Amino acid sequence: MLKKLASYSKTIFAIALPITLQSLVEYVFILTDMAFIGQYDPSGGLSAVNNVLQPFFVLFSFFMAITQGVTIIVSQSIGAKRHLTTRRFVETALFFNVVISLIYLLFWRSSGALVLSLVGAKGVVLALGTAYVTNLSLQFLTTGFGMTANAVFQGVGNTRPIMVVAISKCIINIFLDWVMIFGKLGFPELGIAGAALATALSAILGDLALFILLFRFKVLAIRRRAVLRPVPALFGKVLKLGIPVGLEYILWTIGQVLMIGMINSYDQESSGLFGMFNTLIMLSMSLYNGIGVAGMVLVGQATGAKNPREALLAANYSIAFSQAASALTMVLIALFPRQIIMLFGHSQATAVHLAPYLVFFGTTMFTKALNIIAGNSIRGTGNTVWMLYTQIGGTILIVATCWILLVTTEMRLMALLLAVFVDEGIRSGINAVKFYHSQYRAIRQRDRELEIREAY
Repeated sequence: MLKKLASYSKTIFAIALPITLQSLVEYVFILTDMAFIGQYDPSGGLSAVNNVLQPFFVLFSFFMAITQGVTIIVSQSIGAKRHLTTRRFVETALFFNVVISLIYLLFWRSSGALVLSLVGAKGVVLALGTAYVTNLSLQFLTTGFGMTANAVFQGVGNTRPIMVVAISKCIINIFLDWVMIFGKLGFPELGIAGAALATALSAILGDLALFILLFRFKVLAIRRRAVLRPVPALFGKVLKLGIPVGLEYILWTIGQVLMIGMINSYDQESSGLFGMFNTLIMLSMSLYNGIGVAGMVLVGQATGAKNPREALLAANYSIAFSQAASALTMVLIALFPRQIIMLFGHSQATAVHLAPYLVFFGTTMFTKALNIIAGNSIRGTGNTVWMLYTQIGGTILIVATCWILLVTTEMRLMALLLAVFVDEGIRSGINAVKFYHSQYRAIRQRDRELEIREAY
């Protein structure tokens, strides 16, 4: 038992820690842009960027979610020791992801202004936002390369290259932001357009670095000519797994937007406070999101090897570690709630008032962690549609709960916090039961097959 625990601990954290560091670095990446732009143009610049980020990252995250299909297929194929099949999947996915990436590039460069006007940007904000998204979209020149490589490294359980590239990319972005926004070292002062160009260039360099590392990855030995001869049917399997994940993310975002829209009609201050609380919880997710990826990869490999008992063990350890991470974070929140709130610029009196709300909302981490690990474990088995179904129900539930509480009670901020608490609690329970039921059924079926073989 102890030997098994040590083995799984080593494997899970070898995958999870680089992913966790990468997630934290990505937050720094975004905050760096916002900080520099805030110094350069605190009114128009920040408004323009905020108008761009929502639609841009919703569509970008949909693309990223599709590549989860590559991670799942790679992990299952590695578990089944089908290395040649894995290589052909990766070669095909690489070709089509590059094509999709270029379509994204053309879309944002031709229709960026239209999208921003549809979300309400006008005048100077629209002009600045269009300049920002036009330059930012240049990253799609190489996004297909980078995201495919990222998915492959996750699928095989080798996440260290992802971490190294993410940290390097962040450092480059900070330097280029300083140079291009303010016009340092002889470069012209580009302002907000320079911020987008800096982000795009650092992303391109990161994508190319991961792409080069993928071709040097001897386990798969990707062939350049084979990339140019893709098999559409293979990419169809990637889309079948990835599209539900993308739709799931969009539905979650819709739920958040509708909740904020409802609270804005009652109390705009509560909307901002909810955004602050959500930022803290999403930041805490970085601590166990890597564990979720590790769980998905290990469950996928066990599923490919047709070993449901190992899949069950991988999920059990992942859940235990994620709950431990949530407990540690909860201790910090419970001990220092006012200090955490004051980091966002609130007064001590406001922090005293909001501290109980933050402590209550912090308990959501436990069910959110369970939901992420159970959901990723289900995806690791190759079933991504189930999570889409529960997200459809969850979006309806969270919006309905929020609306009922706002209409029938005097709750404002607490209405949103309770809606999230109810949604995460119910969905985490349903998804955990679904995973364990499917694995125990697979174990019974596997045992029957072994009995039949032994009988003959």
